[in-house]
Amino acid sequence: MQIPRPFESPAMRFPPTILASGLIAFLLAGAADGIQEQARPTIRVFADFGQALNAAGPVGDLAGGERGFGIAVPMPANCRDVDLLPSPAAGDEDMGRRLGYLRIEAAPESQVAVNFAGGNTGTLRLYRKTAAGWQRLERDTSGIWTIVVDHTGVVEAGVGVVLPEARDASFGHGWPGKPRFAVVVRRAASEDEPVCVPFRVAPFVIPCSLDPVDELLVVAMADTAGAVKGLEAFAGNAGVKLHVHPGKMPVDQWMQDTIEPGVFAFPVAGESVQVRAALTGLRREFWMTSAGLDRQMTDWLRESEVVTVVAGDSRKETRWIDWFGNLEVTPSHTDANGQRFPYGRVLTGKQNDLAMHPGVMGFLEAQQFQWPPVVVDTSWLLIGHVDEVINFVPAKNEAGFKVLLPSPHAARELLDKLLAAGHGELPVFEGSRDATTVRKLRETIGSSDENQAIDETVASIREQLQRELSLNERDFVMLPVLFERGGAVIPNAVNSAVVNGHVLAPAPRGPRHQGVDLFETAIREAFADCAVDVHFIDAWRAYHVMGGEVHCGTNTFRRLRDPAWWDHADKASGGE
Repeated sequence: MQIPRPFESPAMRFPPTILASGLIAFLLAGAADGIQEQARPTIRVFADFGQALNAAGPVGDLAGGERGFGIAVPMPANCRDVDLLPSPAAGDEDMGRRLGYLRIEAAPESQVAVNFAGGNTGTLRLYRKTAAGWQRLERDTSGIWTIVVDHTGVVEAGVGVVLPEARDASFGHGWPGKPRFAVVVRRAASEDEPVCVPFRVAPFVIPCSLDPVDELLVVAMADTAGAVKGLEAFAGNAGVKLHVHPGKMPVDQWMQDTIEPGVFAFPVAGESVQVRAALTGLRREFWMTSAGLDRQMTDWLRESEVVTVVAGDSRKETRWIDWFGNLEVTPSHTDANGQRFPYGRVLTGKQNDLAMHPGVMGFLEAQQFQWPPVVVDTSWLLIGHVDEVINFVPAKNEAGFKVLLPSPHAARELLDKLLAAGHGELPVFEGSRDATTVRKLRETIGSSDENQAIDETVASIREQLQRELSLNERDFVMLPVLFERGGAVIPNAVNSAVVNGHVLAPAPRGPRHQGVDLFETAIREAFADCAVDVHFIDAWRAYHVMGGEVHCGTNTFRRLRDPAWWDHADKASGGE
């Protein structure tokens, strides 16, 4: 990625009156509407717009350009309120790169006043570069920092972002500037007009299933042994790092539900850096003791210097709706109104009055990317997570992906085909408590009113996605799944992990003919026009009989294919 150069040409400069009114309107959103002209200040401020490692300015002389804002990047929890940012050890990240950089020039021994303008600035910190490193500064009770300029006449300052440890049901006040803010600099105890420097906080962006996977996560316990073995074999062959975490409670297998990984991306000297981040679990009040795995994973994330986001307090009596299997992201697309969503949109399910935690949704809305959400009806499911209904795989079509949906109709067609071929008495789900035959499965669950109704609901979801994602009928893969009392009977291949062009699907335990699982064959055929290889994982005991599948039992750390959100900052959803 090419970082724009600082604006050096006099021909590119705006008159000071135009720049002043434009910047303040852009930054302060009316807080300084009365200021129409800006006299040349007695201090000069230079800013590193876009982390180019080259401070441009003075700010009052710049034209703004394609990207007229600096970037501040959230810190991991171990840097939360330290007095001195830690010096990087060999191979470690330099946390100073995450600071929004300013250089202030003023008369030696004078005093400079600095404050932040914009909403929700309580999570912002101001640092000063000293011989010891980046030193945190304390502000006075009015929220202003007063800095004494030393004999050099130069102050190197940095803006840091720390995230709250806990939030109530509304996260909005915990995210700075939503996400804009300004650093306001003036001489202390003066009536000088301020120098206002625009900044943004790097947004939390959730990768979609098409983005590349670096790390795969799973829980090891007695019931998941077969699944873990299959995942270990896949990861070894695919070159993906597998993290196996010990499970301690009977319901600890649901790795997907305990965290929602994301990315904070920022440019440094012409290159894009992506740091790992994650929304942490909201299951402390859940009766099935899932809080233990949430705490275990949060501790691990923080030890690994992953930025953790606590987007709300655990809620009671919400069943499973706040679990992160109910939070996904669509691929990049253009909607029916021509609005481009370069990072896709938040995707979640709603069960009647139950919907994803408002703190989580408020936090994601505040990012001004991946919004507004696509909300689908999952009230017909027992668990009600969107990952049971929708998934995305790469494909060589105009959209670049296809949508996976579960289909009782496709399951009936498959069973009818097997009956016509004389396979009606072949055993299905052999060796399990649900063992039956092809004929019995077709005559009982396959013919149920529930599955007829689900076909209508899935058709409605398909129409909704066609409309919202600008897709056509050929952009969908209908996978054979039957349901009973809201749970999958044939293991649901929609609920699969998509990893770098591979689909890790639950082994269906279908009827076997000449050593071939005929359900597996049908699933592979359904993926024929997709750019993926299908691998079947033994998930029956690990996940299926407990109401989930492979996607529910795994999680992934992914990288964005296009991390340069700053190029889309005023074009993406929610931008000005």
